[in-house]
Amino acid sequence: MGFLISSPTPNYTNTFWSCFRKALDDNKKNRDGKRRILSIIANDFTYKELENNLDIGTHTISESRKHAILNGFGCPPLVKPIFRRLKVTIEQLDQFEFTNNVFTKSQAGTLGKIF
Repeated sequence: MGFLISSPTPNYTNTFWSCFRKALDDNKKNRDGKRRILSIIANDFTYKELENNLDIGTHTISESRKHAILNGFGCPPLVKPIFRRLKVTIEQLDQFEFTNNVFTKSQAGTLGKIF
């Protein structure tokens, strides 16, 4: 199998950490950036190993672990629904209260007839 590798690397661990550090440095710190990439390996290593080898903080590690739990390892974040609210005018509020009062009075009248 050695003939497939152009130059055999004696220390795969250092190569892994340096490549992963380069991938983190090249990506931005946004939704699809460092946390998403780090979520691939965040649960497999301790905080101390990740801090020492990748030069990142504990907050980034914990956020990437949360990302792995919520979205999956290396997956893009879920799209959150957008809620739009409309302001109610005073006239609309008065009409709502009027219909609410009418409904309550009509219910009270029918309940009195039933009992």
